[in-house]
Amino acid sequence: MKIALVPNDDGYGPSALGFYVAKALLKQGVSLVIRNESALTLNASFYKDEFNNGKVTLQPAFGGIKLRKTAEGVDIPASLRDIRSYPTRSAKYVAPEDVDAVVDIGTPSAARAARLAGKPALTIFDHSWGKTYEMLLEEFISSVLGPTASAQPTIKTLADYEVVKAINHDSPFAFVSLLFVKESFQTPKRRARLLATLGMTPGWRLFAES
Repeated sequence: MKIALVPNDDGYGPSALGFYVAKALLKQGVSLVIRNESALTLNASFYKDEFNNGKVTLQPAFGGIKLRKTAEGVDIPASLRDIRSYPTRSAKYVAPEDVDAVVDIGTPSAARAARLAGKPALTIFDHSWGKTYEMLLEEFISSVLGPTASAQPTIKTLADYEVVKAINHDSPFAFVSLLFVKESFQTPKRRARLLATLGMTPGWRLFAES
């Protein structure tokens, strides 16, 4: 069995979590295609041995969501500009033909592509990207109109809100979604263990070493 593992491009955290998920899958004899763009070097360092034996391949692919950051935090105007291309990028994103299933870590476009290709899809995430983007819009509008302005009605009149709708449209395409909460899943190993005991389809089930 071959699975596409798609960590989100927003920083190294999704790829780091993906490493634990990948190890659980590799122990079951699954081969992997790691799809990511921003953390290619990091992912290459994670799977040196698996590259050599052909169990893991790496494919550059941008999932369409990445916040622009500075030393002070998220650059909201730049992030809003960048993410406007999400609907177009998502429409062009396709799942690899040679995989049996897709596991994405906070990459809604991958879930959408998997479902359209008729492949089982599992999403792992710790926050809603649609809600995150909406909050960025609200903060940006408040900074322009002033703290007393009601940003929510204004947001829904903006072309940018189409991005929110596109992300929210893609997110439910996964057959199964796992939302992690800090209290229950404090370590990546616990998160991977939950994935490993979840059957993505009635036909097969994954188990990791406990």
